[in-house]
Amino acid sequence: MAQALSLLSVPGTDSRRFLQTLQTCLSSGTDISLTEAAEVVNQPHGGEVERLGIFLCDPAVRLKQSYDGLRQQGKATGTFADFYSKPARINYLSKQLAGLDISSLGFVGLQESYAKSLLMAEIWTGERLSTVSPTKVKCVSHQVLATISTEDYAEIQRIHAQDYTLYAQVKSVFEQCYENYQRQTDKSNVTDKRLLLHLGPPKTGTSAVQSWLLKNRSMLRRSGIEYPQHHFDENGISSGNFTVLLSNTGDDKWAFDDDKASRLVGDFARSDDKTLLLSSEHFFYSLPWLFSRFPLAHYIFYIRHPLSLLESNYHQHVKRHRADYEFLQQDKATFEQLSAVSDIARQFSVSVTYRYLERSLLVNGSLIDDFLSLMSLSSESADKSKKVNTQYRSGALELMRVCNRFLQSHVIDELDRFLQFVSESQPAFSLIEPDRVVTFQRQLAEQARLLTSGDKQLDADKLQTLLSQYTQPEYLSETARIEDMQECLRLLAECKPALARSILEQAKKYHEQKVAEQLSVYVSAKYKNYHFPFLRNLTARIRRYFR
Repeated sequence: MAQALSLLSVPGTDSRRFLQTLQTCLSSGTDISLTEAAEVVNQPHGGEVERLGIFLCDPAVRLKQSYDGLRQQGKATGTFADFYSKPARINYLSKQLAGLDISSLGFVGLQESYAKSLLMAEIWTGERLSTVSPTKVKCVSHQVLATISTEDYAEIQRIHAQDYTLYAQVKSVFEQCYENYQRQTDKSNVTDKRLLLHLGPPKTGTSAVQSWLLKNRSMLRRSGIEYPQHHFDENGISSGNFTVLLSNTGDDKWAFDDDKASRLVGDFARSDDKTLLLSSEHFFYSLPWLFSRFPLAHYIFYIRHPLSLLESNYHQHVKRHRADYEFLQQDKATFEQLSAVSDIARQFSVSVTYRYLERSLLVNGSLIDDFLSLMSLSSESADKSKKVNTQYRSGALELMRVCNRFLQSHVIDELDRFLQFVSESQPAFSLIEPDRVVTFQRQLAEQARLLTSGDKQLDADKLQTLLSQYTQPEYLSETARIEDMQECLRLLAECKPALARSILEQAKKYHEQKVAEQLSVYVSAKYKNYHFPFLRNLTARIRRYFR
């Protein structure tokens, strides 16, 4: 039986988090342990040193991360200078790894190249890793470095010189390994053509863009642009072109497929098309693979206001992923998606075109026109502003959240169609308490300043406009949402009595007493107000809608 892999643990190097990320991407349950470096380095390895891996970072970053971690635990006293100057800590890394041949290890990773390190781990484990949220492969080294003064950094380099010599050796081995990896995986051999990859991300109007592109493939072809066919579900929602580059590995996990990518690029090279356009929100979770395989591609990323994105994500989880938890009031707002993409793009030195999902910043105030402008195209399509994937009204959202706890899937689907119908033309609403919004806006403004100072591909003025133009929809309290849920229950009983009875039966079966009590009132009185013209007309419309 083959010996398990071991990642050597060195304090302050973030190796534990890296191993956790790696394990979430493994599909076969490969056994990888986190082992103290001191337990392994001085032991005889035989021919099994290739089963050892190491994940390191700049010695100053390692020391600062260790110091901050101990301070949070109340275990560090004194200044940072006192901490890194302590004799027991000087050149700790080189002492721990003395005698270890770095070039013989099976895996060498660097915190500042977090995403690249994850790719290199595919070779070490012998597995094709599944896609991963970019927030999990974001590098924090440069943020930590920014907290270290110039004087402290120079002093650490001086007194920890042996650690820096070892670190330089590790970097050299890593860079050579990655160069070999990229030579084997790089697909950007079509130099006279253009590859456009729309990354989304989720909840930025991607379905609307894809719907327009799919309906206008002929027009795109006449302009030399190939946009591959893909599927839409019954709700008009699509995952785009992701299956041309990704394959299912089981357990609802997806992995980048190099064979598919090679065939796609080969077909594109032989075609008369000048541009290959691919769009999928799944690409947002495949950034390390995309950026390494297509370093010369043009990437498109839309930025949405984080508060709007936060609420939209909650709606989507309730509506499509059977979430039954209440909306949690946050203490902090961040540009989480943007920060992650910006960081990973920096790790791979790729070009990303950032667009800003604010009407005043979109070409002609239209998402479709804005997207097409990136290809020097324009559109006069009458349906270009058609909204896809609309939100529920407040009562519908609350009702679906509760029903997600107990309803069977086929009943959930029918309820979803009904709730979408009764949510049409209803005003937008917010779940975020208004007094928090002011604080969040200040937090976001500061983060925007830091992001734009570190990424010249971002437009500071447009990002500021995105923030300043945000207007919170009307905040609805829990009481108001419950009242609207009761209205949705009443409409349900009046217009879809069979569905209402089915929900009532399942609510009783699973002891959802509150829903059962409220719904039973309306079910038993479903004919009480039927003589009113409004209800007769609404019932007729709903029945025609579902016919």
